[in-house]
Amino acid sequence: TEAARVCDSGITPALLKRRYGNRAGCIGGRKPSTLAQKAVIAPAKLGAAGTATVMATASGGDYGKGEKLTLTVVRDGTGTWRVDTVKKS
Repeated sequence: TEAARVCDSGITPALLKRRYGNRAGCIGGRKPSTLAQKAVIAPAKLGAAGTATVMATASGGDYGKGEKLTLTVVRDGTGTWRVDTVKKS
């Protein structure tokens, strides 16, 4: 629920730009009523160097009673994993 932390280090700059336009749009778009209240996350599947795929089922907020999602995460230059894409499965 910490919008600034998610916008600054939880997602890639590319996802921030695609989804929200800029940091202010990201922070403004992360209203508590829109966020998932629960997520069940499957073990990550490692891909090419520095990438992984994560399957999740999110519910609450914009995700209703359960949306299946596929997240692509990438390792940034500091070794931190960041979400790069989110797709409904």
